Amino acid sequence: MTSASSLCVDLAPLHLDHLGHDLGGRMVLQDLSLSLAPGEIVGLAGLNGQGKTTVLRLCAGLAGPMRGRVSVFGRDPREAEARRNLAYLPESHRAPVTMTGRAWISAQCRAWKKRVDRREVEAFCSALDLDPDLLDRPLGRCSKGTERKVVLAGVLFVGTPLTLLDEPADGLDPQARAALKARLRAARDAGRTILLSSHVLAEVEDLCDRLLVLNNGSLAFDGPPAQLRMEEAASSLEGAVLSRVH
Repeated sequence: MTSASSLCVDLAPLHLDHLGHDLGGRMVLQDLSLSLAPGEIVGLAGLNGQGKTTVLRLCAGLAGPMRGRVSVFGRDPREAEARRNLAYLPESHRAPVTMTGRAWISAQCRAWKKRVDRREVEAFCSALDLDPDLLDRPLGRCSKGTERKVVLAGVLFVGTPLTLLDEPADGLDPQARAALKARLRAARDAGRTILLSSHVLAEVEDLCDRLLVLNNGSLAFDGPPAQLRMEEAASSLEGAVLSRVH
């Protein structure tokens, strides 16, 4: 795996350069700089209100930073060319209740100009623990877990080089969480980059190659989860993160 520190900025899937941002008159991010490498899964952790969702929204191009720069393969993520290389799933995302799962996934494929193959979509959904027979049911008649699997399938199936996920396993049962982790590892092994936030630190430790801990708008840690546990002499990643941010 390529070291993030050795990446050329213009080739990095994601680069933050002295990023700063305020919300409601409060500084949420300050002087945040980092690069992500191709083919790595990176977790964002920290207490509530420490800027995790703000980072993801700025990286997705939904807003511009007040200070500093965000770039996706060297481009501002608000540019159309950059947005073709990234997909973003917010924590509270809801698809239209009258739309079927199949129609939702097809709409995502059209947006990213990916060919839709019915059998390939169904196989992908099965791998996410999503019953293909449910794809023709309106999402308003599906459980929360099924709806979450559908929106995850729509984001992951398009196969963008950079994927941003805010609490992706929210609403999933243990079997579906395991299936999601398997799909994310497969994406990483294909050379794609994933940045995700999660409060379930045991899953972060199991899945992520690298952990970013935010505290007071800055990076309190950047490295492998096991390294943080070792540095804090903690019996769990949760304990290590709490020690680092308090």
